[in-house]
Formats: sequence, structure tokens, C-alpha cells
Amino acid sequence: MQLIFLNASNASIQPATESVHFTTLFPHDVWTPLIATAIAPAGTVSARIQMLHVQANNPVTGGSVFFDDADLGVTVPEPVGLAGLGLAGLALLGRRRRRQI
Repeated sequence: MQLIFLNASNASIQPATESVHFTTLFPHDVWTPLIATAIAPAGTVSARIQMLHVQANNPVTGGSVFFDDADLGVTVPEPVGLAGLGLAGLALLGRRRRRQI
């Protein structure tokens, strides 16, 4: 699985962030979650998930890989989240002080 960040021209900004590569060492007939985590670089307008399966063994053997439930989640970095809460708290304090006057 690859996570790719794109700019306004729909061009990749940096090399793709990849999950671990699925190999024959993974258990058979079991759903195996793959995760790619990255921080969006400056200039990111959109992000794309690519799920690829390349059968590299020679000769090619049988088997299947199924992809399901792809999710692109956004997490706000903690310092930004705390700053927002701090500003909201100051706004509430300001309202309380105005009422007391």
C-alpha cells in the first residue's frame, strides 16, 4: 500500500510512503491490516492511496490477494489541537468576564 501526497498540479510532492510489503511469509487465509502513516508536506492539496500487488516470484505461482476497507484518515497534530483548545478556553473566559462587569 502506498500513500501519495499531491500538489495543485496533481503531481507527487515526495516519494510515496509505503506500508510493509506483503509476502508469502504472511499467514494464508487471514485478513492482514497494512498501514502507511505520514505527515503531509507543505503544498499538499490532496492525497491518494494506491494498493498494488506485484507477483515477483519466477516462475509465477498461484494465489490471490484481496484488498478491502481502504481508509484515508486525517489526524490533527497534537500541538495544533491543544492550541485550538487553548484559544477556545480564552474565548470562554472573555465571555465570562464581560458578564461579570
